Amino acid sequence: MQADVSDPRFRPFVVLHEFEALLFSRPDAIAEVLIPQPSVRQKLAGALNRIGDKYSSPEDINDSPETSPSAWIERECELLLGSTGVFRKPLHGPLIAKEISLPVIRQRCRRFDGWIKSLEALASSRTLYG
Repeated sequence: MQADVSDPRFRPFVVLHEFEALLFSRPDAIAEVLIPQPSVRQKLAGALNRIGDKYSSPEDINDSPETSPSAWIERECELLLGSTGVFRKPLHGPLIAKEISLPVIRQRCRRFDGWIKSLEALASSRTLYG
């Protein structure tokens, strides 16, 4: 993509799988936003932590459509609560990301952090203004 755009300010970033992978930077934050009951919240956090522990980075979570990050979240919520539609990506995704914080996501997700660093370098260089 960068080769097709002849502007040095263009810094593309493609999430390896899906945005929700970044949310596995802190599975307990997912549970905090989604589940009001403390005992159920702990169970969800534990289940999501076990899923995240299988991967070297949250960015790597996804082996198939059935094991995408959002599918894991939805499935675990359904197993615990017995209902579907608990996790609504457009509503909950930003709330969970805010709860996690950008520094934590950057620490856990190196590809994402590298992209942010390239934007920071661009912002501090004269390239930004031509």
